[in-house]
Amino acid sequence: MLILNWSFLEPLPGMIDEAYLQKIHKFVDLAKAHGMYTVLDMHQDAWGKYIASDGSENFWHNKNGIQDNLINVWKRLAVEFADEPAVAGYDLINEPNFGISLGWSQTFLMGKFYTKALKAIRKAEGSVPGGFEHIGFFEPSAEWSAFGVTLPPLGFFYFDKNIVFSPHLYSGSITITGDVASGFKHAKNIARIYRTPFWSGEWGWFGENTESGIWEYAQHEDAYLVGGAVWSWKQACGDPHTQKVWNGRVVHDTQHQLNITYCPGNIEGGISPEYKTVISRAYPKYSPGELIALSSDPFIGELTLRGKTGSPGTLSLWVPRSDRVDTPVVKNSSNAIDRETINAEVSNVSIDGYLMDIEVNGEYGVSISY
Repeated sequence: MLILNWSFLEPLPGMIDEAYLQKIHKFVDLAKAHGMYTVLDMHQDAWGKYIASDGSENFWHNKNGIQDNLINVWKRLAVEFADEPAVAGYDLINEPNFGISLGWSQTFLMGKFYTKALKAIRKAEGSVPGGFEHIGFFEPSAEWSAFGVTLPPLGFFYFDKNIVFSPHLYSGSITITGDVASGFKHAKNIARIYRTPFWSGEWGWFGENTESGIWEYAQHEDAYLVGGAVWSWKQACGDPHTQKVWNGRVVHDTQHQLNITYCPGNIEGGISPEYKTVISRAYPKYSPGELIALSSDPFIGELTLRGKTGSPGTLSLWVPRSDRVDTPVVKNSSNAIDRETINAEVSNVSIDGYLMDIEVNGEYGVSISY
């Protein structure tokens, strides 16, 4: 998930900052070089620079063409990345807040925006030689993150063939209702309305002693065969979320995100041990045909999966290095043609691992020890 700042990208109506656009290209290319997809996320929180601004109502009613401006920005981005396979798709707007027209804005006005935006994006992608349709990620309104439920957006965007429902699954963490299991169940039920898969656009636990929650969430991701994006990479000491006043004294909390930041001072503490083991577990980067079942347990070093495909294909796995085995071991496989092929040893900041390609056909099952 690559967060974009609309006001940086379009500092004045109709004017694109080409330098910022090139910065987006730079990070897409960097992720691509590491074998990672990017989702371009048009991020906002509370609609503007000022608390209690009327930005939401202006946006939903397209006051002074503000909604049209965002759609034009998406058209430009769609042209820029029309033929880029490393961009998985576009998250059209982050956590859109409802306006004064409560009920109407979350449903029909939001759905109308999604319909217009996707129509413009598809036309832009089609205008580029070699361009193709990327996934359109669409979110429910912001109160889903707080309460785990909201009215769903409604509109003709349903008929787009390449969309994914993308709620933020904080149930069991900061959402005030439900637990991890109920959050996933509700997301799947709403996705059925749209006849789409779902993908967790944000998730995370904050603070210390959170590994059990993170691990429970990860097991549900595997069981539901979905992915997600951790919020967030790191957070500075001055972030508004960090500020508290106790007995008249301002306290700057240490930030426990994916990366720890010690406060005050913005001292980097590296990857949080609460996250590290769980999110570095083995996983399929690509599974041909249909993935039927998946389980990956980093605490015992075991990945099992089942799938089926109508023709021979390559199952691509990422497997972390561990002290348990010298290299990953394929314990058993059914209908696997090439049972153990380690293509390349890869590494990133602090976690080493392997890419494994296994040729499969028909109904297949693979178990890896790592």
